Amino acid sequence: MSDQLLFSRLDNTLWICDSTTPQLVVFVGEGSTVGTQTNFYNGDLWWINSQNDTLVKSGNIVGSLNWYDGHIWDAQAIHGFAISPSGIGWLASSDNGNGAFLVQVDLLNGSIIPIGPLGENPGIVDGLVVIPEPTSLILCLLALTLFTVFRKSHK
Repeated sequence: MSDQLLFSRLDNTLWICDSTTPQLVVFVGEGSTVGTQTNFYNGDLWWINSQNDTLVKSGNIVGSLNWYDGHIWDAQAIHGFAISPSGIGWLASSDNGNGAFLVQVDLLNGSIIPIGPLGENPGIVDGLVVIPEPTSLILCLLALTLFTVFRKSHK
């Protein structure tokens, strides 16, 4: 199952991507930071503790951000955390500080699956939200329309 994600970058631009192909982004426009780094889901407050690289639920550590061979994802450069209505955690982070990378977070144990960079030239992301359906379809159509109008006006 995929989610449509809206994220903001430090340059005040807004972008949309599908969680299965985060490198394919659509520019939506300019705006302020979206989302927060804490989320309410099923009555609990969730966040990523970037000091010890763990998923936290209502003040209790759920687990470390483990990925292959027991390596722990370095969340020092956390840029956004969101939870979809279906219970999938999405983290925009950077394990090396060179731009945002989309990571899927398992809410049961904190384990992660790195998905891919957020865009072909991933800038620093400062916010992330899951777009509820059918809003994502409307925003994608709006972005496509704006792109078409912009392109025609600059020929």
